[in-house]
Amino acid sequence: MRLTVAGRGLALVLLLLPIAMFLGHWWTGGAIWNHMTQTRFSPWKNYVSDYAYRSPVWPIFVGCMYAFAILLVGFSLKLFHWSGKWRFLAWLLCLLLGYSGLKLVEVAISPVKSPEVTIEELQSRMDPSLWKLLKDDAFMKWQRLNGVPTPKQNTPSNVVEAFVSNAKHLIGIEPAMFAIAFSIVFCWILDPRTWLRDSRWRLSVTAFALVVIAFPPFGLFSGNVGLGQRIGFLGVYIWMWQMLAAFFKREIAEKSVEVRNSVAH
Repeated sequence: MRLTVAGRGLALVLLLLPIAMFLGHWWTGGAIWNHMTQTRFSPWKNYVSDYAYRSPVWPIFVGCMYAFAILLVGFSLKLFHWSGKWRFLAWLLCLLLGYSGLKLVEVAISPVKSPEVTIEELQSRMDPSLWKLLKDDAFMKWQRLNGVPTPKQNTPSNVVEAFVSNAKHLIGIEPAMFAIAFSIVFCWILDPRTWLRDSRWRLSVTAFALVVIAFPPFGLFSGNVGLGQRIGFLGVYIWMWQMLAAFFKREIAEKSVEVRNSVAH
């Protein structure tokens, strides 16, 4: 028995995702993250979002964000056609997964701010009057257009845009991870025979634990935030493979019922 075309597509994305992430980190090795401090990229210190913003191969990381979103939306669509009991819970899980996927798209679209742009700079830009901000911004752009040598400096609009984009990014990633954590628990309730039977419950609980301990509010990885995020992603990745296996098992059972019914008739 084979997976459907959609199932094979999801499996292919799951297989390619860690390969792309590994290559992205490998090719980024030695690149500078903060040009003011000359700090280099580190998978232990930097979020994946940092790599998506300034890595020499940033399209790989942005593509991985979209891949995660595609997987979540794909699982959501599969659950939309749930035919067993707890149909309301299946639809709620469907909405959570779809919401997570859309939030990850928002994360991919809105990059984090540059590390050189600080909150102090934002405050200094916001303190003057609106008229002075507009005048300084227009004057700096006029100098650049006319080739006047000026010290490298962010315009007021650039500073504000950087923080707005950074805020959108954070607003996207945290609710997505919370929704995924709730989705794992709902999977246990929806189909306990698949998720909490035999040795599979250990893998399922492990995936949930990895996602939860990686939450920034807990501060377990305050010194190595990049490591914490990747541990959380590992939990999500394990859970996604379990989701795919659960769908495959359900497809086999439904096909067997169809075969028996056709033979009976």
